[in-house]
Amino acid sequence: MDISHIQVIARVQRSEQLNSLAEPRLVINRGNEESVIIVENVDDVSSNNNQNQFSFSKCITDFNVDTEIKQSVNLALDGYDTGIIFMSTSGKDNYKERQKLRHQLLEYLDSRLDVINSLKASRSQDHIKMEFAHLGITDDSCYDLRTQRQFKNSQVLELGLDICMKRIESAKAIWEKGKVKFGSSFSSILTIRLSDNATFMGSVTIVDLLHPWSKPHRGSNNLFYSFDKLSMFLIFSNHSKLKLIFFLGGGDSIKKHIENAVDQITENGFEGVISVESFVLTKLLGCYFCGLRKTTIVMEFDQHPNKLMGDTLRALEFGQKLHNLRSTVQRNELDPRLHNYKEQLRHLQYAQEENKRLLIEKEQLRHEYLQNNCILKEKLEQNSHQLHDRDSLIEEMKNQIQTLEKSSKAYEEVI
Repeated sequence: MDISHIQVIARVQRSEQLNSLAEPRLVINRGNEESVIIVENVDDVSSNNNQNQFSFSKCITDFNVDTEIKQSVNLALDGYDTGIIFMSTSGKDNYKERQKLRHQLLEYLDSRLDVINSLKASRSQDHIKMEFAHLGITDDSCYDLRTQRQFKNSQVLELGLDICMKRIESAKAIWEKGKVKFGSSFSSILTIRLSDNATFMGSVTIVDLLHPWSKPHRGSNNLFYSFDKLSMFLIFSNHSKLKLIFFLGGGDSIKKHIENAVDQITENGFEGVISVESFVLTKLLGCYFCGLRKTTIVMEFDQHPNKLMGDTLRALEFGQKLHNLRSTVQRNELDPRLHNYKEQLRHLQYAQEENKRLLIEKEQLRHEYLQNNCILKEKLEQNSHQLHDRDSLIEEMKNQIQTLEKSSKAYEEVI
């Protein structure tokens, strides 16, 4: 695929109550190639040169992203890695709507797999198989939402999503057995890997970051700091004049993180390792912003933000920066030798199993031989005893006959 901007969709939710025309509000201005959100009735609209217009790939008022869902699934089945990422500053909780989109994606994936696997079966080709991981993420730890198992962030940093990846028979089973239908109070990542183990490998991911701009409070399952690290990573990766910004006094968030790192290094108890616990989100999602994956970001805003104006402005500015990022989506290419290697491995495994079977049969025959030999030895010993007893009996009978003959001869002489 050609170099293109990351697709960022802004959903502006209309207010259900009447608001004063003088109140701050977001207005959509749709164009041919991109759409613009205009922030009205706010004096200090942004920390970035009082900007009041923000460009996006598309602006919508409903929650219709059917085209993006189908595109993500079809590209994954064609060997690409795709992702749909949701984030919100809206005061209205649209979690149920996003759950419906997850279910819609899984249903569409199953319908496409039914067609493709039927065609593969008619050609005697391997079916496409799938495995999935459903991970909940917070600043403090991660959770396998299928098994309710908790992981340290350091474990996920080391192993990634492989730490909870599970082979499963269908997308419907992911919804049911994988417990995706129960949702999560955590921000979550659902990744489905697809492969026929021969010609292609793709994946589709759907991420719900909930309200990443909300500052944490006691008892919350928040990823405010993790999202801050991800934002910092995007700036590091894509700002060509980062060093100049830092030394000129800009980039307060970046300076704060660098100062924190310096503080850790200069502490008396420093042991040579800087804490990276809150970089889990960056590890898992960084490739969707700066890698070779097809990414669609859906950001939700209230038409009348009111008390959420600060978060809304930060999110609008962040969304526009994401929209300005360029990416090149590339198809995963498997080494053509891989299929031959797998075939050779399959033959070797078969030969190994056959040798194992022959060894077991040989051991069984050896055991039977030893057992029969033992039985035969016992019978020979019994027969030997019987022959010995018979010889003794014959010798005794001979003695008795001789005694009778002597007695008979003595009797005849007397007569």
